[in-house]
Amino acid sequence: MKKLMSVFVLLMFVGSLIIMTGCFGGDDGIGAIIGVAVFVLAISATGGSGAAVFAANTRDSLKPAVSLATDKPTFVVYPLNADGTKASATGYTVPTDKITEAAGQFKADLEIQDNYNQYQVEVYANGKLLTKGIQPVATTAKTGATTKVATTVDTVSTAKAMIYSNWQTTATRRLYSDFSYNLDKANAANPGAVAVTTIATNIDGTLNTWAATDKSTAPDFSAAELTATTEATDVPTTYQVYSIAGTVYRKDGTALDGAQLRLYGMATNTAFLADFNAGMTITANASGYFTNDANHPLPAGGYVLYPPSLPDHAFNPCCRYIEITNADLTGLNFNAYTPTNTGHVAVP
Repeated sequence: MKKLMSVFVLLMFVGSLIIMTGCFGGDDGIGAIIGVAVFVLAISATGGSGAAVFAANTRDSLKPAVSLATDKPTFVVYPLNADGTKASATGYTVPTDKITEAAGQFKADLEIQDNYNQYQVEVYANGKLLTKGIQPVATTAKTGATTKVATTVDTVSTAKAMIYSNWQTTATRRLYSDFSYNLDKANAANPGAVAVTTIATNIDGTLNTWAATDKSTAPDFSAAELTATTEATDVPTTYQVYSIAGTVYRKDGTALDGAQLRLYGMATNTAFLADFNAGMTITANASGYFTNDANHPLPAGGYVLYPPSLPDHAFNPCCRYIEITNADLTGLNFNAYTPTNTGHVAVP
């Protein structure tokens, strides 16, 4: 009992220092580290009963491990070949001032200027590789000389990248978009079948240990890598995924910006129907160009694509029946015209 009271007094003392100095919750991550230290003391005083709650509350956060303000991380972007290997030994760098951070996730826009459809994004701080992710970019998403694609890197993307690096060594078609789709299907059918969360938690713990000890050395991800190697065998290779694209035009031939199209799966397309039983909305950009979101690739199979529904507009064709087999589909255009008068008289 005396030991418990002593620890409690110590906690109150440290807590008062935090409040007086304003360190808790500071942008430089110091307050977060102190907060963690206090919470560890509390766990010791209660016999460790709070450990599970503590782990759950910190698993998805990169703080205090990585701070945008203190560590000034950068992205290094490498184009990947179709088999998942780096196309070159050097990539281009996204500087710190082009990166944003929120809730343990780093975000930036990647400039895509080549013919590759997937990119590995590595986050470096203090000269050490900390996290990474892989960003697929469908051919249909490349609408100009420089296409900007938003990407997010965190502990979960790192876990998936680790699993993918093992999965692609044995898969027939090794695109990350295929891997990601198959991974999601596996975990949808059997939640937790592929232990992405377990690996992400391990990565987060490693980063926090790294931050609290010696940042001159690289974090040791060997345990996470070992688990990722095992988990890769649980990701199927059943599905291959693709993209579609086209342009919607007004009656005067100009692009119809912001047009919303609807995509439905045929009865035999069970994979798509499982995700979008009521159909998927695809929105055209300012140039009337549309393509499915890179985060929602389309499995091979049959579809029906409908143009937008607008007053005093009809479209040619009235809809499109699509069969995706082994390639992305482009040129799925819709041209508007003024509908002819049917001769029906409106009932008052």
